[in-house]
Amino acid sequence: MKPLKEIPLTDIFKYEDAFNLFHKEPIAFANDGTRSNGLTIGWGGIGVLWNKHVCTIYIHEVRFSRTIFDKAKYYSVCLLPEEYKEAIKYYGTASGRNEDKIANGGLKVVEDLAPYAEESRLVLICKKIGQSKFDPNQVDDGVKDWYAKSGVHTIYQGEIVKVLGR
Repeated sequence: MKPLKEIPLTDIFKYEDAFNLFHKEPIAFANDGTRSNGLTIGWGGIGVLWNKHVCTIYIHEVRFSRTIFDKAKYYSVCLLPEEYKEAIKYYGTASGRNEDKIANGGLKVVEDLAPYAEESRLVLICKKIGQSKFDPNQVDDGVKDWYAKSGVHTIYQGEIVKVLGR
């Protein structure tokens, strides 16, 4: 496997169409200053906010990882090759509340500004520049069912400060 190297931000789209990135179930990682954790995410976007190139991710409030992302200054979004589908599944189902997902997840996690999986084919490292919670009273009726039972998502806006690719 070729090593990851820093690539220009504009090269992201040579690796993945922006609309497909979150359909591929990337893993997001963060470190709160004391520990790292990660989770598989399915909701996010890439765009421009406050004149900055951003990657926005959404983490449900019941997820233990949210407590780490709330305190973190940076996070990463890692797109892994298909052969790591078991790791992607693990990070989506296991809880850092009950176990050390970094130790048990089957990936080599590298600490940088934010932790990331060395096996990734594309890594976005983001500096958190904002976060907020969805207001379930301010969403379309067709969306309210998402939040009827277990709470809302926290939205994290991160300026893309580094991109790694193979």
